[in-house]
Amino acid sequence: MNVEASARIKAWTRVALGLDEAARVLVHELACARPGCPPRETVVLVVPADAPPFRIALHRAMHELTEADLATAWRDRPPVEAD
Repeated sequence: MNVEASARIKAWTRVALGLDEAARVLVHELACARPGCPPRETVVLVVPADAPPFRIALHRAMHELTEADLATAWRDRPPVEAD
């Protein structure tokens, strides 16, 4: 099921950010053992061909995420600081 969920999240990310095919999108689900942290966390890493990588972390399992969750997370992420 995570393979299908990962593919959906990658596709939603490409649409939400208007990414071209040269950009890589990686999705991982991690266990969170910190006190008060939800048990699963989904991390989405975007690696553009011509810019620094950036990521978001959502405190939900991959299969629980919706397209709206992801679009909101990308829209509300802090701006990427330039070096």
